[in-house]
Amino acid sequence: LRSTPPPPSSSLSVLLGFRSGLLITLLLWLIWDLLFDDPKNVEIIDTPTTWGWSFTLCAIMVHAGYGVCKIMWSDKGINADYLLGFNEAKSTDGGRVIVARGLGMGVGWTVGILMFIKIRRDAAGVIGRNLPPWITQVAVFGIVVVQSVWPWRKRRGVFEGIWETVKTPWGRVTFRENLIADGLTSAVKVNTALAYTLCYYISGDFLLDQSTLSISSGEGHCSSSSTWASIIIPLISVMPLLWRLMQCVKRYRSTGSTTHIGNAGKYTAAFGVVVFGVFHDQWLKSGTEDDNDDDEVTASRQAYRFIWIAVFIVATLYQFWWDVFMDWGLRPFGLFRGWLDGGKTQPQRLFSPKLYVMFVPLDLILRFLWTLSLIPYNSSSPFGSELSRALDPFLAAAEVFRRLAWALVRVENEHLSNTSKYRRIFYVPGEQKRDEEKRNVMIEVLGVIVVVASVTAIAFFTP
Repeated sequence: LRSTPPPPSSSLSVLLGFRSGLLITLLLWLIWDLLFDDPKNVEIIDTPTTWGWSFTLCAIMVHAGYGVCKIMWSDKGINADYLLGFNEAKSTDGGRVIVARGLGMGVGWTVGILMFIKIRRDAAGVIGRNLPPWITQVAVFGIVVVQSVWPWRKRRGVFEGIWETVKTPWGRVTFRENLIADGLTSAVKVNTALAYTLCYYISGDFLLDQSTLSISSGEGHCSSSSTWASIIIPLISVMPLLWRLMQCVKRYRSTGSTTHIGNAGKYTAAFGVVVFGVFHDQWLKSGTEDDNDDDEVTASRQAYRFIWIAVFIVATLYQFWWDVFMDWGLRPFGLFRGWLDGGKTQPQRLFSPKLYVMFVPLDLILRFLWTLSLIPYNSSSPFGSELSRALDPFLAAAEVFRRLAWALVRVENEHLSNTSKYRRIFYVPGEQKRDEEKRNVMIEVLGVIVVVASVTAIAFFTP
C-alpha cells in the first residue's frame, strides 16, 4: 500500500533552506581558501589531520545521505523503518529532520576546517595565535560523535544492529544487520581514517612540530608504525568482509537458499584482493638479495602483478554483477526499454528508469574504486603508495556516495519483492505519522549570523 507522507512543517522547510544556503556559501569560501588564498604556501592536505577531516566529512555524508534516502523512500510509499526493524513512531526521525541535522553538522565542519586553515596559515588574528590548529578538529569530531549517539533512544536501533553484526556468527541476521554489514564493508577508508585519527591524538603526535610532520614523510608514531601498515589496516579491511561472509553462510544454513552461497563468493573474492595487497610488499622483498637472475625475478614479479590485477578485475565485476542483478533486481534489456518508453515496460519499479540507468554505470566505476580502497598501501604497491595516500579522502567520499545510491535501490527492491526472504509475510504497512519537532529558526539564524560575522572579522580585519 502507498502512504502519503505528512508535509514538512514550515519552520523545518525554512531551516532546510537556511542551512543549505549557509553551507553552500561556506563551501565556496573553503574552495577559495584552498585553491587561491595561500600566500605562505602552507601544506594543508598532506598532514595527519587530513584523516580526521576525512572521517568527520564521511560521517556527515552518511547522516545527510540517509536522510535523503528516507525522503525518497517515503515519497514512494516505502516504509524503510519497518523493513529495517525500527520502531518508527518512537525511535526514528523523519528524513527531513535527518537532512537538516546533517546540514547543520556540515556547516560546523566547514567552519571548523576554515578556522583550521586560517590558524595554520597564521591568518586568524589574535585568537588564532593563542589556539593550536588541532583544537578546531577536536571540536568538530566531538560534535559529530555527539550527534551520532544523541538522543540515544533514536540511535539505539542502529548501534544494536552494529553490535549484532560484530557478534556474527552468534548475532542475529535480519535485513538491518545485512544492510549495516554491507555498509561496513564500504567503510574501509572511513574506518582507516578514524583509526589514524585516534592514533594521532592518543600517541601524542598532535604535540609534535606540525610544520614538518606529514603523511608522506612517514614521521610520527602512526605513519612510521609497521604494526599499523601490516596488521591493523589489513584487519580493518578484512573484518567487515568476514562479518558479511559469515552472515551469508548463516542465512544459507537457516534458509537452504544457494543464493546466499553466491553472495558469500562475492566477499571471498574481495578477500583475495586484500590478501594479495598485504603480502605483496613482503613477497617482493623476500629472496631478491640472493637471487642473481634479474630476468627471472622480473618475470616472476610481472606474473605476480598480473595475477593480482586479474583478481582485482574479477572481484570487482563479480560485485558489480551482484549489485545490479541480485541486490537491485534489475534486468538490462527491460531497464533500457523502460528508459526509452518512460517506464511502461517496468511498472513494478517505483523510481524513474533514468535513475537506474544513471546508477548502473556509476556503480561499475565506483566499484573499481572501492576494490582499490581494499588494498593496503605500502612501498611497493602496484598503484603507488603516494597515489593511494593522496586518493584516500576521495575514495572514502566516493564509496559513501556509491553505498547510499546502492542502499536506495536495495531497500526499494526488498520492499517490492522480499528478495532475501527476511519477512514472513509480503505485506509492508504504510508509514506512521510522526510529529516533527518544532524549531525556533530565528534563534539559530541570529546565532549563525553572529558566528559568521565573528569569523569574517577575524579573517579580514585583524593583522
